[in-house]
Amino acid sequence: MCQIADVLAEAGAPCGINSVCLYGGTSKGPQISALKSGVDIVIGTPGRMKDLIEMGVCCLNEVSFVVLDEADRMLDLGFEPEVREILSQTSSVRQMVMFSATWPLAVHKLAQEFMDPNPIKVVIGSEDLAANHDVMQIVEVLEDRARDSRLLALLEKYHTSRRLIYQS
Repeated sequence: MCQIADVLAEAGAPCGINSVCLYGGTSKGPQISALKSGVDIVIGTPGRMKDLIEMGVCCLNEVSFVVLDEADRMLDLGFEPEVREILSQTSSVRQMVMFSATWPLAVHKLAQEFMDPNPIKVVIGSEDLAANHDVMQIVEVLEDRARDSRLLALLEKYHTSRRLIYQS
């Protein structure tokens, strides 16, 4: 999310377009200051945006374009009430796009409620695709000093199968 804000800040600077990134886990002060000074684009997490709306600091009634990214994940994580509250604060005359890796019933209902009655749906690939249940995924958070030995142990254990490893 902050990567989006960084790109927008760089791209918008020559045009005088200001943006703010609203997210929790950090002080609200700088975010409130940015909102009060005026911004053209707001990027945010549902929880922090809802907080700032309730405080009267973030006013969305003039919003004319809404992007809801990873809609399925937000709903899976329990943010449906916040998303609904945020969308209800925006102008009814707005353009809206939703991005979702999957299109479950909850996302479909949200789209029906807040989008144009005849939205255009772009499907990449097949809607019938599912994760391969034969693929094993292992995620481990380790201290730096234990990482190499654990990686070697996993490589030794699964030496006969194909593998893809991400390590940071």
